[in-house]
Order: sequence, then C-alpha cells, then structure tokens
Amino acid sequence: MRLAFLLLFLSAAELPVESECVELSQRKALLDATVVFRGTVVKLEDVTEQEANPADKVQVRRSSPTEPRMVTFMADQFWKGPATRLVRVFLFLRPPEGSSYKFKPGGEYIVYTLGKANGWGPLDRLSEGEPVYDVGTCILRIRSDVVAESKLLGKGRTLR
Repeated sequence: MRLAFLLLFLSAAELPVESECVELSQRKALLDATVVFRGTVVKLEDVTEQEANPADKVQVRRSSPTEPRMVTFMADQFWKGPATRLVRVFLFLRPPEGSSYKFKPGGEYIVYTLGKANGWGPLDRLSEGEPVYDVGTCILRIRSDVVAESKLLGKGRTLR
C-alpha cells in the first residue's frame, strides 16, 4: 500500500520541463556556437513592430520588457565565425521559456551565438543589412569575466 502511494505521489510530482535551461560547459558551447567573440556593448535597441495607420503614417508600438532586443557590440576578438568590427545579437529580455541576459551599455562580454536571426521584418530594419546572430532561448554562454573566459578559449583572432 505504501509503495502504491509513493508511486502515485512521485508520478504527480512536478518534474522539470524541457524548457528549463542548463548552462553548457565552455567546450560544449564553443562546439555548438556559430560565432564566439569578445566585444563591448555600444547600442541596445528594442525591436518593435511597425504598423501603418489609415493615413499611411508609421506608428511604432511601445516595447514591453518581454519583447525582443537587439544588442550591438564593438568586437575586438574572435574565436569562431566571421570576424567583423560590429556584431549584432538578438535576444528576448524575458522569454516565455528559457533564459535571458541583461547587457549593460559599455559592458564587455564574451558571447557565444547560434545561427543568424535575420528574416523578420522589424529585426531586418534595425540590422542595416548586416547579419544578426541569435543567442537562443536557452543561451549557450555569455560571460562578463572576459579575462578568465579568454584564458579558457585560448588565442583568438584579434581585430585591429
């Protein structure tokens, strides 16, 4: 009887859902990443939908804290992917599932990105024709301890 109750209790217990994120090791994040770079945040932009009104004027909807954001970095070192001075990254401030990261203007970070996020109108308008990389709903890896993370990554390509 106790065993049946225990099994019933365990089956009804709240189990972790697949949307919970587990931070990847540096090695695994590097393998999975499209681009890995060190850079300083130079611009934070809300990504908003533009809606035309009957008078053909464009209105921009105010962004809520859960809406997407594009972060522009001035990059100075790369370990993986194409090396460009400006790197744009897309993320949600508070995604409904997964995790997020709050970047600070002027902050220096090492960022592991996934594939390109271009192809969505509001994001493309802000991208100025350049690629925008996605960090994913479960962020691969973002570090503000750039000295320690750089040592783990080893020698990268430096932009001058």
